[in-house]
Amino acid sequence: MSDELTIEAGRLDEVVVELQHLGDAASNRLTAAITTEALLFEAAVIETKLSGQVLNQRSGLLVSSIFSQVVEDGSSVMGIVGANTPYARIHEYGGVIEPKNALALRFQINGQWVTVKRVVMPERSYLRSTLAERADGIRAALTQAVAGVA
Repeated sequence: MSDELTIEAGRLDEVVVELQHLGDAASNRLTAAITTEALLFEAAVIETKLSGQVLNQRSGLLVSSIFSQVVEDGSSVMGIVGANTPYARIHEYGGVIEPKNALALRFQINGQWVTVKRVVMPERSYLRSTLAERADGIRAALTQAVAGVA
C-alpha cells in the first residue's frame, strides 16, 4: 500500500458531466476550470491549513509533498489534490502509532525524552476540511465552465 494520500472530489454532487456529450470548447473550458480549481485548492491547503490553521510546519516535508494534478480519461476529467509523505494519512484521519520492531516508542518532546507503548494521533484534516470549505466555489466554477460563462 502506498503512503500517498489522495482526496478525490470527482463529481461534486450535481456536476456530473460526460465529456463525450460536450463539444471541444466546453470540454476544454471544463478541463481548464478543473486545473484552476485544483491549483487553488492546493494553494489553500498550503497557505492556510499547513501554515498554522490546522498544522504548523516543522520540517516542511508535508507542505512540499502537497500536489495537484488533472487526469483525463476519455469521457471524464478529474482534479486530484493530495500529499505524498508517510505521515500525511495519519494527520488527515488520525490513528494510533505503535512500535513495529521494539517494545516502545522513544522520542523527544520539548527536549525531554519520552518512552511510550503507543501514540494516539488526533484527526487534523487539512485536505477534507479544505474541500468542504471550497466545495460550493468549485461546484460554481465547474458549472460556469460547462455553461460557457467566464
